[in-house]
Amino acid sequence: MSFSCVLHVLGRLCLVFAGLLLVPLIMVFIDGDGPVVSDAALTVSAAFGWASAASAALGLVLIVLFRLDKNDFDREEGFAVVTFSWILFMLLGALPFILSGAIPDVVDALFETLSGFTTTGASILSDPALLGRPLLFWRALTHWVGGMGIVALSVAILPTLGAGGAFLYRAEGSDPDRGNLFPRVADVARQLWMIYIGLTLAEVLSLTAAGMDVFEAICHSFATVATGGFGTRADSYASYSPTIQWVTTLFMFLSGLNLLLLAAAARGRPMDLFRNTETRVWIAILLVAIVLGVAVLHDTPQAPAGFEPLVRSVSFTVVSVCSTTGFATADFGMWPVGL
Repeated sequence: MSFSCVLHVLGRLCLVFAGLLLVPLIMVFIDGDGPVVSDAALTVSAAFGWASAASAALGLVLIVLFRLDKNDFDREEGFAVVTFSWILFMLLGALPFILSGAIPDVVDALFETLSGFTTTGASILSDPALLGRPLLFWRALTHWVGGMGIVALSVAILPTLGAGGAFLYRAEGSDPDRGNLFPRVADVARQLWMIYIGLTLAEVLSLTAAGMDVFEAICHSFATVATGGFGTRADSYASYSPTIQWVTTLFMFLSGLNLLLLAAAARGRPMDLFRNTETRVWIAILLVAIVLGVAVLHDTPQAPAGFEPLVRSVSFTVVSVCSTTGFATADFGMWPVGL
């Protein structure tokens, strides 16, 4: 394996990551009162600035010291880049939490960051709102980037190096000389990103129209489309309106579908989506689980009062759990054992 190629590509990714670390600074200026910025905001700004500088410096060092030979970039190098990028992103992504003092414990900060990038959604925070909006935005952004992380690295970023297509085909197939895969791989990457961004924008607009604050709509859309579950409130979705809960249920369902099939549907071939076995099984599992959930829960003390609240609560919970998103409107741990 060519470690020089791996380290050079990691250097490029560090430069991209340095740019991402500057994005939450937008929230600092939005939250400021004109030219006046609070001491707390300055601390957060400095944390993101230093984290971005560290990522950029590391990237430049790796690019300068190590060279990329595209002829040496193959399957092993591709897997190594994907693996080590997760480690780098975890370490660099935790810096804003640590340097700002919001999560001073290093292990806790690493846990929160890796949970974000892997879209696991587990959190050490009892009340995320205490982080403040810039760090909340970064926390949500780790979800959104992580939701497309492996795809972005193996399908979108690596092909730009002139090696990704061959790597992907040799990783999955047995005939390394079968045609030029680069155009097809690049096309797949574009389709995935378009549908991913499109879903995110659609949910932001829908949640805003339903009455959610724009900032919260962005954070929740990042978490929903990535099927991660980082929220902005301690009670997750319990305090939001029924309309907002139904909108989020819809987008959790859509985010659990195959992105390529959604792209085909968006191009005017919706039947490709519904003819697919994966889609039909996904819908069937959800419907069966919702019907059983309503049937078991309806006559229990834990059941919400009224048919619509009951169906909404069960539907939200089932889709959230099955899509691995992890949002909650109720403590379903208290539901009957049959559920």
